[in-house]
Amino acid sequence: MKQYDLSTLRIPQLQEIIDKLSEPDIRFDISDWYSSEILELQSSLVSLISVSETDIHTCGTTACIAGYAAITPSWIRESRENINSQVPYYQGHLGPRAFAEFLHISKDLAESITIPGYDDKDFYGIDEETADSTPEGESPVSLDLAIQKLTELRDEAIRQQANL
Repeated sequence: MKQYDLSTLRIPQLQEIIDKLSEPDIRFDISDWYSSEILELQSSLVSLISVSETDIHTCGTTACIAGYAAITPSWIRESRENINSQVPYYQGHLGPRAFAEFLHISKDLAESITIPGYDDKDFYGIDEETADSTPEGESPVSLDLAIQKLTELRDEAIRQQANL
């Protein structure tokens, strides 16, 4: 994994995401920011990223890392408004930028975490071709691998911040 400056990473917020992903029966898919299934459902939903985590599950869709971040208590408490969007929204930002702003990390790192195969030093150890060739309906990154990599990121942030 590429080395990142994690001196400003918000460790408690990252831990909330890890805890959320570690709950039983999580429906996880990091293959895309949103699917055609979500686009079809959008018109019938009040909000895809709403104040309630049950919306993710009752609408029949799955969520990615940023989707689960968007239903953590910190994200909900800190978000300035709730909008109807296919991707997480945080304090005026959408998608990877919202994820970056929430955790206080670079947009490059946020994209590496939320977009498998984003660059040649991908966060998950897979390249873009592998990520893009994942069969429809399958996630190129397993939930276990996502939790493992986020835990490693948290531990590295703890080390970096202890050395400040």
